[in-house]
Amino acid sequence: ALRMIEPIPAYRIFREPVNLGRYYDYEARIEVPMDMGFVRRRLDSDYYSSVLSVISDVKTVRNNCGKYNGTGDDLWILADKMYDEFLAKLKETLSELAVPTENIVKLDDENFLHACSVNARALSNRVPTSTESYHRNQSREPTSSAGGG
Repeated sequence: ALRMIEPIPAYRIFREPVNLGRYYDYEARIEVPMDMGFVRRRLDSDYYSSVLSVISDVKTVRNNCGKYNGTGDDLWILADKMYDEFLAKLKETLSELAVPTENIVKLDDENFLHACSVNARALSNRVPTSTESYHRNQSREPTSSAGGG
């Protein structure tokens, strides 16, 4: 999903850290700086253990932009669009990998994506892993139930 939005020219501004020489107050106003290049490096080094962690970092890029620039600013609107597009591409990718998105991904009213234990590296490379195979097998109807819900 990340590879699908990385080449989009409009989103290049989010690939590099904020220029602290130009935006001297950024560190004082933003607690956890994040950029898409850092997300990419984390993916490439197998840092993430779940899709939720990747989503959280991409969401941090968007939220930081809104916090620093204001949520009505054109740059924040662009960051919000990038985040929404990332979520849409992620859902497409999960579907293409035959990962049962109804069991793993749920969009709620706040458009927050909940995900559990899908190998983030596999989504980056679009190659199924044993974790995803496990989830495909788990999507079958259970033969018994322990209750709860």
